Amino acid sequence: LYIPGRADIVIDPVAQWHYVMGDPLGFVALMARSLWVESDGIYRWFVGTLGWGDTVLPNWFYTAYGWGLFACLLAESGGAGLVRWWQRAALLGATVGSVVLILGAQYASWNAPGSRTPIEGIEGRYFLPIAAFVIAAFPPLWRLRAPAFCAPLIGVVLATISAVVCLKAVILRYYFP
Repeated sequence: LYIPGRADIVIDPVAQWHYVMGDPLGFVALMARSLWVESDGIYRWFVGTLGWGDTVLPNWFYTAYGWGLFACLLAESGGAGLVRWWQRAALLGATVGSVVLILGAQYASWNAPGSRTPIEGIEGRYFLPIAAFVIAAFPPLWRLRAPAFCAPLIGVVLATISAVVCLKAVILRYYFP
């Protein structure tokens, strides 16, 4: 760690590692509490907060995006059945491992050694690379079998709305402040 996330506290990754290894269940509880406490901000940064964090999207968009993503998962593509259970388990394991590593890195660079306050500095964009793993690990819902065109159609509509909303936000932020 060459540049600490905070200058107002002592950052000591080795001491933090000793704390984590001394009480791994306590650290798991801290990670869960941190995700719970900061879930709204993490979600908003995951979906989209533009610029230097100063350009937010309309509130309705965050809700619509979540429902659109959920609809895509429910409509699932026809190839969802080709992913075997052990592949889903491996994807889920990789996802959990990645989340633990992200939170551990944030704890080591933002929290004081032994801190039990929620982990600071967690941003939704850190979870973007593993989002595809979560989607691929989602189990097929055969009882809700939608026509083959539904999932791609929902995806195109969601992508189009996202593009329009983001373009409008950028134009309003930078050209009509």
